[in-house]
Amino acid sequence: MKKNISMLTKATMTIVVSAACISSSLIIPCYPYIISTFRLLPADISFLVSVFLFGYLLGQIVYSPVIQKLGYKKTLISGFLILILSNIFQLISIKLHLFQLFIVARFFCALGSASGLVCIFSYAADIAVESIALKRLVSMLFVSLTLAAYFSITVSGLIISFVGNYAIFILLQILSVIQIILIYIFIGDKKTSKKKTSKVYLKAYLLHFCNMKLVLASLIASFSTIVTYLFNATGAILAIKAFHLSPKELGLFCLFNLMGVLVGSNFYSIFLKNKKSLRILGLALCICLLSILILTFNQAHIFSHDSPFSFFITLGILNIGTGIIYPCASFVALYSSKCSPSASSVLSFFKIFCPALAIYIISKLDLNIINGFIYPICGAYIATIIFYVLLIFKQRNEKQL
Repeated sequence: MKKNISMLTKATMTIVVSAACISSSLIIPCYPYIISTFRLLPADISFLVSVFLFGYLLGQIVYSPVIQKLGYKKTLISGFLILILSNIFQLISIKLHLFQLFIVARFFCALGSASGLVCIFSYAADIAVESIALKRLVSMLFVSLTLAAYFSITVSGLIISFVGNYAIFILLQILSVIQIILIYIFIGDKKTSKKKTSKVYLKAYLLHFCNMKLVLASLIASFSTIVTYLFNATGAILAIKAFHLSPKELGLFCLFNLMGVLVGSNFYSIFLKNKKSLRILGLALCICLLSILILTFNQAHIFSHDSPFSFFITLGILNIGTGIIYPCASFVALYSSKCSPSASSVLSFFKIFCPALAIYIISKLDLNIINGFIYPICGAYIATIIFYVLLIFKQRNEKQL
């Protein structure tokens, strides 16, 4: 039964849904340390991010039937126990300089933290009293996701400058323990029918991939995660190499990304009552186009003049657009199906599959460090425009029927 959501529950949801973003982003300023510890090449960082994303992607498939079988609380606790164990193995692998163990730990770290994304978006759709409440809640969850992604970099850079790199991995473990305690106290459980088998749940989940409105809206929402994870995989290394940034400086410049997301998500929250979702999406795509054009045609000035301010201000504009796209498209996706867990899982699947695919393609192409960041964003934007047009036609056809 739907009910009003307490502030403590909302706070817990924002912390838990951000678990994977924190795990991914908190170690970004540690990249030079990871490269030196395991004697890697800078290109190996893209592989490390890919491994994390594929573990995250597997979680989007696994947790939907588990939610319907066990309920939200038990599923989340199971996922975060995996996360805690994975963090322990991360610490061991760094001390023993075992890169293979570190890769496996990162994979299971992503698999465990994926429970937060799938469960919390589905939980939001189940407990929100009305559509406007769900819009606000989805917007708030997106803000927490992206704030976690960029603010974690800032915090990590500051901690490294004072304490050292290894402290970041200890911090990840402390945060995981806090998150599982909050889940136990504040996340409610959902009773499900025990007559249905896992095969029935899995079949229902797979059938949601035939829901074109859900798929198209999910693909549009994935543009935001593509931008975030491309920055994690290539943009951060680009900034460090091109502008000779320290971990602390990288963290501070990432505040431009964070401010962009805040502006975009607040814009969506203000106008969600007065404008249709597709019109808001169109405006957001125009904002993204502006920043992409600046990055594409003004890259010589940005990188030849050693101008981190120009680079990060442009990324801030891009994040204003993605700050609108993510909650808006996610709302359309969640309301395209009556089964919240399956819709949430399909939405989450595409949000992770698309950046994983983009980063995999980058690793196979012989691109320099600048084009390895800019070209995938351009390609993803063109694809998003196509999905947006198809979604408009789909919506119009539904109204005619």
